[in-house]
Order: sequence, then C-alpha cells, then structure tokens
Amino acid sequence: LSAVGLSPNQLEGATVHDLFPAALADELAEYYHEALSGRTHTFEQEFRGEQYRIQTLPVYGGDGEITAGMAVSQNVTEQKRRERELAAQNKRLEEFASVVSHDLRNPLDVAKAHLQAARETGDETHFESVADAHDRMQQIIRDVLTLTRGSGAIDPSQQVSVETAATAAWKSIDADDVSLRLSTPLATVSADPDRLQRLFENLFRNSVEHGAGTDTAAQTADQPPAERSTGETSDTDVTTVITVGGSSNEFYVADDGPGIPPQNREVAFEPGYS
Repeated sequence: LSAVGLSPNQLEGATVHDLFPAALADELAEYYHEALSGRTHTFEQEFRGEQYRIQTLPVYGGDGEITAGMAVSQNVTEQKRRERELAAQNKRLEEFASVVSHDLRNPLDVAKAHLQAARETGDETHFESVADAHDRMQQIIRDVLTLTRGSGAIDPSQQVSVETAATAAWKSIDADDVSLRLSTPLATVSADPDRLQRLFENLFRNSVEHGAGTDTAAQTADQPPAERSTGETSDTDVTTVITVGGSSNEFYVADDGPGIPPQNREVAFEPGYS
C-alpha cells in the first residue's frame, strides 16, 4: 500500500472511486463485480506515474461459495520500460540490417554481372571489376563491424570532391541503358569519403531501378556544354539520364524518370519506404 501512497486507514470503508481516478476506478469496480460472479481478469493501469498489472479474482469460503473479491497488483513500470527499450532496439537493428543489405547489393550485382560476362565472352578483364566489387563489399563490412563495436568509422570532417565520389560510385553500378552526367564545376564538401560514395551508389541504384523512362535523346541533346557524360552510352541509346550537379557548397542527384507520386512524397524519406 505504501508503494502507491495509500495507508490501511485510507482503505478502510472506502470505495475504489474514493481512492482512484475515475477511469481506473470504473475498471476496477467492473472487474470486482465480475470476481463476485467467479470470473478472473488481468489488466494494466497507470497510477501516479507508475504502471501496474492488476488481477481481480474471487475469494472462496470453506463451503466453496464466493465470499468476496480481491485484487492483486504488481508494479511493472521497469518491465514496461525494458520492453520499450527492447522494441526500439529491435527496430534500430531491423533498419540497420536493411541499410547494410541495400549497400551490399550494389557491388554484389556488379560482381555477378561481370562474372557472367566473363563466362560468356572469356574476357578476363571482367575479373578486375569483380575484384573491385569484392573490395567494395569488404570495405562496407569493415565499416559495419567498426560501427557495431562502438568505434568511429565515420569521419565527416574531410574535404571530399563530389565529382570524385560520384565517379567512383558510378563504377559500382551495373547500368547498360543509363548515362551519368556531371555538371561542372562540382563542389568540394566536408564529408566521410566512403559514406559519400555509398550515398551516391544508393541514389544511382534507385534511379536505375525505379527511374527508367522513355527515350531521352531529345532531352540530352539540349544539355549545356558544361555537362559531360562519364559513360560510354551514346545519347541515342539512352533510356535514363542521371545528373549530378550543384553549387559551391551543395549538390544534387536528379534523373529523368517519372519521379515520386505526389501523394507519396511525405513518406518517401521514412526508413524502409519503397
């Protein structure tokens, strides 16, 4: 009783509505009446900032008849707090696993594509691309292990060329019908080089998978002279164009696909959205 701030004197002769807030008292009273009919209930209620699990049950006399009803209360505040922490941790782990698996898909797909090409053509130069993709996967795995061990895998203080990061990322994308264009000059930004490259890899992959549209030869023919293509695909063969541009202190990635439907733009940046 003292744990909830009530004394025996307060309880004697009082009803539940004398002691507890209306919502809690109404539920208690209902279940007390149920107990007198032989039914047991377990429910949870909050009282004075603490969470309680309450069980109401009948009390039987020596002749087997119900003589009273009683309630047994257990403070489960700490248990509930731990459950919330565990749920939040599990959600973070799910999001983390989703990000890692997404990051690994880029170099894995590139390795598979070049391995298939090597088998079909016998051209051993494809193995260099396979090796590069494997190196990229190893770097991603090292970063993940460092993060999970609590060490600082991310250093956002380095000055990184956006052009360099975008060009390196493009090498890990398997996209025969997509052209990358870099608008010049591109910024040098404070970032972690590896994470910036991975950002471009994910953005490029999303454009390749979801942005492919109709032929864009007419659009690409009007590109300003300051833009240049980093791929070997000619304008007449292009089905999607990805452009990296920006000013002195920012950059953007755009494609000529259909874009995100207006009704989905509010949730497009939520983790796990597809």
